[in-house]
Amino acid sequence: SGHKMLGCPMPCGVTIARKEHVKKVEQRIDYLNSVDTTIMGSRNGQAALYLWYSLRKKGLSGIKRDVVHCMETAQYLRNKLTDAGFTARLNDLSCTVVLERPMDDALIKRWQLACEEDIAHVVVMPNVTKEKIDKFIEELIECREEHGRMKAKRDDSPLSKLGSNAWGGNVVAPVGDFKSS
Repeated sequence: SGHKMLGCPMPCGVTIARKEHVKKVEQRIDYLNSVDTTIMGSRNGQAALYLWYSLRKKGLSGIKRDVVHCMETAQYLRNKLTDAGFTARLNDLSCTVVLERPMDDALIKRWQLACEEDIAHVVVMPNVTKEKIDKFIEELIECREEHGRMKAKRDDSPLSKLGSNAWGGNVVAPVGDFKSS
């Protein structure tokens, strides 16, 4: 995701697929005298240039540094949430923290939380700092005190599953020494 991890100014990304799977989406375009293998039927050349530039500018060491920052910061967020008494999970080697949905829509909008039913998630990107997380936690606690907590919508709702041991992903456990070159 070039716009999230690399800071590109527009949504862009790369997908790697086996040729037999690409063949399933390709379509012949007569006026181009070619086949199109993109899902949307079009390519934005400018997005590709931004992606290439960002990859070149950061380099492998910069990308590694960002990944380590995101994973450590996601673990910090998960820990701050659970320390404050919120239900939250983080899968191993992930930078997406899932938590109970706040009850205040203004807080959801202000922090741009992605919500589904009774849960929300935060994707920790390179621009997320511990100071931002501390401010978010402070506001989340105030929200809980003023509006209460989200209750599970049903027995099999995402929040019900989030609170069970079946979810997994309790800690970020690095595989090998991902911080070194």
